Amino acid sequence: MPRLLARYVLAEMLAPLLNWLAFFFFLFLAMSFLRGTDLLLGSAVSTVDLLRFVLYLTPHFLMQALPIALLLSVLLGLGRLSEDGELTALRALGVGPWKLLLFPMAMAAVLGAVTLAVSWTLEPWGMRAVTRSANELLKRNVMGDVRPGTFYDDIPNFALYVEKVLPQGSWENVLIYDSRDAAAPQLLLAREGHLEPETERDEVRMILSGGNLHRTNPAQEDYAVADFSRGTLLLSVRGPMGGKNPFQRAHEELTPGELLRAAETEPKPLPFLVTFHSRIARAVLPFAFALLATALALRGRGSQRGKGIVLSIAGYILYYVVLQVGTGLGAKGELPPVVAGQLANVVFFGLGTWAMLKAGKPA
Repeated sequence: MPRLLARYVLAEMLAPLLNWLAFFFFLFLAMSFLRGTDLLLGSAVSTVDLLRFVLYLTPHFLMQALPIALLLSVLLGLGRLSEDGELTALRALGVGPWKLLLFPMAMAAVLGAVTLAVSWTLEPWGMRAVTRSANELLKRNVMGDVRPGTFYDDIPNFALYVEKVLPQGSWENVLIYDSRDAAAPQLLLAREGHLEPETERDEVRMILSGGNLHRTNPAQEDYAVADFSRGTLLLSVRGPMGGKNPFQRAHEELTPGELLRAAETEPKPLPFLVTFHSRIARAVLPFAFALLATALALRGRGSQRGKGIVLSIAGYILYYVVLQVGTGLGAKGELPPVVAGQLANVVFFGLGTWAMLKAGKPA
């Protein structure tokens, strides 16, 4: 009987879990795509590039989708049993709220183990890969976006004009106004130029030949002109252009071991320690959500179940608000890193326990 009951209850929660997981995964993927349209719809982007981005981002979005999918699957699965009166029958057989909680907690244990494994291995790998790919696309988009007879000014404080673009991608009659150094803006004129990706670093290298450089220094009222046969400009995708990379997440690209090593070597170790403990907290999160969802399902009935869904989504948002507050306080040193990382779990375990105690009382 217990094994049959376990299979029955878990089956009620498994189908909603898979459906909600797919829904939220594609929702987060679509939101990320919309946030990165300037990059992902660039002139140099191919279908293969887009598929590669989906592959790299899959672990990250699965980790984001799993908690809310579990929360709603428990609420809907147990809510259906409650609505049909099956939970009342189970109570008559001696299966009370706390015994029923074992089934969502078993599912939470599996998802917690998956979260721990993925967030410590595949997710950092994917985030590093997506950052690297995004930087390469930034370089290629710059190379493909330059048009003859039109000023290219997508890079802050940098304007490029070419009179003619040759089939192989090189330019004729180039004008560049570079004011990235506000103290000494410069104007460059060259007969020829082209771009080369600096693949070992996050930079694009601009090669100019046969021109002259005009530099001013407003503070000293100085003006200088110099001829050159060949010159090089480096444009960093992590500098002004880096703002166009919406996928860059420095701490999420590090494994737990790398976070701890960074905490030992960096002058400001607290952000790395807080991230490390937050990574552990993500594996505990399914238990907190399973507890809260079970309590909401036991109290929900009919129209109350819709209210429970709204409360679940609100709880999901609230969890991440508390998480951000905790990590912010931890990074400032106002909370110990372990407390900052686990603060949201502690709050939601408290809410879930309180709701379960209320659910266990006779109506």
